[in-house]
Amino acid sequence: MDGKSNQVKVFVVCLVTAAFIWLMDAINTGVHTIKINYPVKFAYDDSLYFPQGELPEVVAINVSGKGWGLLSRYLKSFSDTPVYYSVSNPLKATRIDSIQLKERIAERFEGLNVQFAGNEWEDRLKFDVKTYKVVPLKIDSAGIVLAPGYSITSYINMSPSLLSVEGPATLVKQFPDSVVVRIPETGIRTNYESDLRLDLPRAPALKLSHESVYVSFEVSQI
Repeated sequence: MDGKSNQVKVFVVCLVTAAFIWLMDAINTGVHTIKINYPVKFAYDDSLYFPQGELPEVVAINVSGKGWGLLSRYLKSFSDTPVYYSVSNPLKATRIDSIQLKERIAERFEGLNVQFAGNEWEDRLKFDVKTYKVVPLKIDSAGIVLAPGYSITSYINMSPSLLSVEGPATLVKQFPDSVVVRIPETGIRTNYESDLRLDLPRAPALKLSHESVYVSFEVSQI
């Protein structure tokens, strides 16, 4: 039984060795091409500018070469850090310079040929000035519905009373100059306090200082 087991082990080792030799011979014969989604990061002053739309995080490249050098570089690419593409004048830059980007990537693939697998990402470069504005919040006091025979007997407190909006100038400009806060409950007959969610226009590119306010006031029977 042990003899047969050893024979099987020897056969498996020989099979694996033969497969490895065949693979090495295959990759060392002729030129081979491997497609890689290579990571890219865009460098710009994010305190002044905001990208309009998502910037590409990877670009598809075809890397060509011979033998073990190509295979080993392909395996190494999985742990590569992103190559940086500098955007010096975001408001004037409308296209990604493929020549500049290719040179940056090719530096990491010495001895191999690098070509882009597509160029659909070239037009995905558009920036807007980052700005902000402060918007006052106003209580719709006339719209508060109390129970018959009751009235508000205190100042209507709201905190905070201002909203800060930050984002691309185009979107910030379209944001309302003031926001009305409405009390959704009706038939109120006791002192009121609640966190109310603001009814706001929303966009992923806009950053709001808060999305709700605390409102309180006292109610008494007349």
